Amino acid sequence: AMNQHERRVEKSTPYFLDKGLSEDEARASALAISFYTALSYIPYYWGYVTRACELTSDELKFYQPGSLITWVQFSSSKKGKEAHNDPMFSTRNTYFQIYSLTGRPIKQFSNFPNEDEVLFLPHSTFLVFNREVNVD
Repeated sequence: AMNQHERRVEKSTPYFLDKGLSEDEARASALAISFYTALSYIPYYWGYVTRACELTSDELKFYQPGSLITWVQFSSSKKGKEAHNDPMFSTRNTYFQIYSLTGRPIKQFSNFPNEDEVLFLPHSTFLVFNREVNVD
């Protein structure tokens, strides 16, 4: 499988070089295409996941019931309805409870194997059903 991806990177790199990218940027771009291709072989996870984030008050204003929100970056979450109890996440001010239809379960590839991680690809879109604000 790695040979196939390496061949794809070698084949795709010249395209990005022709676009003016440096050798490193061109190889990274070609590898990203290979990465996306690999993710397409992981089945979707349907079920609840949670995600902890740090959002500003201005960002939080967008999360109103009925709003469609698109996250442009890769977004990690964990299976289940319970918020993360790892101290690393304790300073985050926002917890999302998401019903996943398009997340990819990546536990066996995750940097956090004890967490049953589900990865959302860039440009995943979410419908806000509810919003709760807790003031300490």
